[in-house]
Amino acid sequence: MEKLTVKQITLLMDENLSDRPSVSVEDKITDAIEAMLKNDLDRIAVTSKDKILGMIKLEDALKVIG
Repeated sequence: MEKLTVKQITLLMDENLSDRPSVSVEDKITDAIEAMLKNDLDRIAVTSKDKILGMIKLEDALKVIG
């Protein structure tokens, strides 16, 4: 089995970013929630300048807005 590094996996994720819903760090939290619900996701990628910065979970986003 090929041993992949975290960097390689991250680059693979970036290549597939256009195929998956994501939100920008500048988007409202309600936009992220709406995108997750619309696409039946429990988490969504958070991006800046087409780079993944992290993920946000639906559960956590809902807690933030109460």
